[in-house]
Amino acid sequence: RGAKLGWTKERILEAVRTYRYYPNYSAQVLAGKRTTTLGLFFFRAGHFADDVMADYMISSVIENAATLGYHTLASVVRDPQDSATASSLVGAFYQRRIAAGIFIGARNREPLIDQLVADGYAVGVYDQRPPSRPEPNRVVVNYDDEGTSRAVIRYLASLGHRAIGII
Repeated sequence: RGAKLGWTKERILEAVRTYRYYPNYSAQVLAGKRTTTLGLFFFRAGHFADDVMADYMISSVIENAATLGYHTLASVVRDPQDSATASSLVGAFYQRRIAAGIFIGARNREPLIDQLVADGYAVGVYDQRPPSRPEPNRVVVNYDDEGTSRAVIRYLASLGHRAIGII
């Protein structure tokens, strides 16, 4: 019986390779599998292309996510007050297409982000004031905190810069 089982398994694996079969990811998520995709959302459309800090943040997020086994999908949020835009963004969380979201350029206390936090989704937000009461599913990173400043200085130094000032 063991030999026959091995033979069947080999035939199945060969068919998988031949027909380039990939499991249906949506069906796996519905069955309870966790997604390994992070959403990276930019709220200031058109303001990131020439920003070295934005480049650093984006590459840092993507590289660190990959190190932890996550994929990163990026999206520009042109108008968070637009109902279709808001519905699409929130839907990515509700439909479990993404495990968490990282927001760059959103205004402080953005209602869309506050709604996601209130609903229990994990969010990371760059350059905002921390909430008045702790929220375990909201991580706020600011340029003006000491750890971020050190990371920025290390990054600029790695590029060969020696005279660095942070204002």
